[in-house]
Amino acid sequence: MDGANGNALRSRSLLTRLDITDDRPAHLSMHDVAPETLDHVRVFLERLKEVGTGPCMLLVIPGKTWSPADVDQLRRWQGEGHLLAGHGWLHRISRYGGWFHRLHSLSLSRNVAEHLSLNAAGIQELILRCAEWFPAHGFEIPDHYVPPAWAMGAVSKEQLQQLPFRTYEYFHGVYDSERNQVVRCPLMGFEADTWLRATCCRMFNSFNMTFKPGAGPLRISLHPHDLQLRLRNDLITVCQRVSCTPVLTLG
Repeated sequence: MDGANGNALRSRSLLTRLDITDDRPAHLSMHDVAPETLDHVRVFLERLKEVGTGPCMLLVIPGKTWSPADVDQLRRWQGEGHLLAGHGWLHRISRYGGWFHRLHSLSLSRNVAEHLSLNAAGIQELILRCAEWFPAHGFEIPDHYVPPAWAMGAVSKEQLQQLPFRTYEYFHGVYDSERNQVVRCPLMGFEADTWLRATCCRMFNSFNMTFKPGAGPLRISLHPHDLQLRLRNDLITVCQRVSCTPVLTLG
């Protein structure tokens, strides 16, 4: 079996196991949008458009060095129907916050889970700084915030209610701070640069798709380099098979 046919069969097998149907609602998001990833994001968005899906919610890392041209690109994408959201501040850590953070880094987040380095007050300050970046650059504060690696850290939901964003993502679902309600939402990811990570991603995706129909929308999480990684065929096939939207509707 050649590589292309083998990848196609594996993608179909994944879809069969996950029982994905064409009318299943899906929230489509592009993580790690930063000046250094804009070229990859541009190619990715064009590819999604070619296969008939999108637009996306673009998760912006505000603490990077954004030039006026970079900000203009965000504005153009917004004009094309993509939505913006907050995604940490620098998306990297300067120190570990303890043994749990070290284990989290080794098993999942590598060096990006910056919330886990901070106490509750530090996380609140980071999220507030993220929110304030948007109006400082001519945008409205988005509704949605996703911590790097979905690792929210020590901040409580009561503390999140005091911050400007309305909804906050966790691994298991989304917290609506206005309703004070957590909605469980299955999650799929495709950031797999090794055989082991590809295997773990497929197992994770399969597990998450066991959620009952009463759960919230399926979350499809994309990263700028996914089209060069091992699950690129899976992600394109999944995006084609579901009804994708950048809007996160919790009901």
